[in-house]
Amino acid sequence: MMIIQNKISGNRRQHGIVLILTLLVLVVLSVIGYTLTAKVSSYKKRCQYLIDYQSARYACDAGTKYALVNLAGTNSKPIERTDMPDFSDLYILTDEEYQLLLDEWNQQKMQEEIIKSVENTESYNLNSILDDSSLTDSIGVNDSNLFGDLFDITGSNTLNFETMKQKTEASFIPGPYGPEWPLVSKPINLDIGSAQVRIQIEDENAKYPLGWALLSDEEIEFESQASFKTFCEWMNIYGQDLLVFQQDLANIADTKTFELEFKNVNKKQTVTETKTIKRGNRTFKVPKKTTKKVTIPALAHTKAFAQLFHSAFTDSDILTKPTLTSETRNESALKYIGLWGSSKVNINTAPRHVLEAAFVFGGDAAIIAEEIIQLRRTKPFEDIEELRNKLFGYTDSIDKCRAYISTTSDFFTIRVEARSGTATATNIIAFKKANRGIEQIAVVSD
Repeated sequence: MMIIQNKISGNRRQHGIVLILTLLVLVVLSVIGYTLTAKVSSYKKRCQYLIDYQSARYACDAGTKYALVNLAGTNSKPIERTDMPDFSDLYILTDEEYQLLLDEWNQQKMQEEIIKSVENTESYNLNSILDDSSLTDSIGVNDSNLFGDLFDITGSNTLNFETMKQKTEASFIPGPYGPEWPLVSKPINLDIGSAQVRIQIEDENAKYPLGWALLSDEEIEFESQASFKTFCEWMNIYGQDLLVFQQDLANIADTKTFELEFKNVNKKQTVTETKTIKRGNRTFKVPKKTTKKVTIPALAHTKAFAQLFHSAFTDSDILTKPTLTSETRNESALKYIGLWGSSKVNINTAPRHVLEAAFVFGGDAAIIAEEIIQLRRTKPFEDIEELRNKLFGYTDSIDKCRAYISTTSDFFTIRVEARSGTATATNIIAFKKANRGIEQIAVVSD
């Protein structure tokens, strides 16, 4: 009896061991299968990303060529802004203040559309609408004209206010050219292959030229530093950040000094040429050093500073530190700094803090900046003489700033962004307008 029980117990132990081994094998196989599946999935994603990135890069380069050929040479002029909110102080507005200004702008647009669009609608009873105080208060109507193309299409002479709102509501405060600052024109959206491409052109003369902080002229050293600190104060760059920023610029100045007007430089350069000598039946090539005159074009200096400003010399964390962040806005010093070697500010397109930094070189900076902001809304300045005539009491200050200001822009950047799947490719092309067309300064790709 005992022998039979021992055999049964032994069989059970053997079955248990087999079961455990089977479970272990299943677990190992499951782990191996999961690992292989994960690796295959990861490999597929990497391959798909490479495909998407190649599509995005191709589309980005194609969009860049399109922009340089069709957009770079266009002449855009600032518009009259009498009835528009001003863009000059948006950088210091809180999100609530910005939204309030945007709401006022939208209400004003609605009123203008109502006034200009219903003049030809004779059957509409204007008096009954104007007598309805709840309606006029809601849309701010106080004029005798309403807009007819927003009447209900059934002919019931009922204003379709939802359509009116959709037609007039803006999501940004217009800049000096119409689109949001510092854009020169509305963004262009293209489909190239499987990628969506967005092209934007920015006015670099509407920004603070970083080269001003590196001016080597001892006569204006105090003014250049005061101008730089004025800009930094507006952008909340203080204390240790300011010291680090100044040291970065000092390192650049040790490498190359900045000038307001770069000129062609003629210099002698020693080059090694190969001279062939024959002696009897044998030919020898002998190196020979010669001195040649080489002309370094003015734009080469600009390109050098564009490279230095985008190098590790500058701490980008300081410039990109947000001064205001919200769901719709992102303000930082980098947005308002020209990093491409520009040397002048366009008084028609620059915001207040950039204008003040420019007129620090002449004095009365805050007063002149305010006058410019108010006057250019009615009509942009044609030239500096017009500015002198309209601000006659400040001609001395304006004359001291002639080298730093202009009424037109010649420095621009084209930002081309292409997206395909999860991949994104970006090109930023800086160029300067010249008599012969455009001169490319630099390209930054990502």
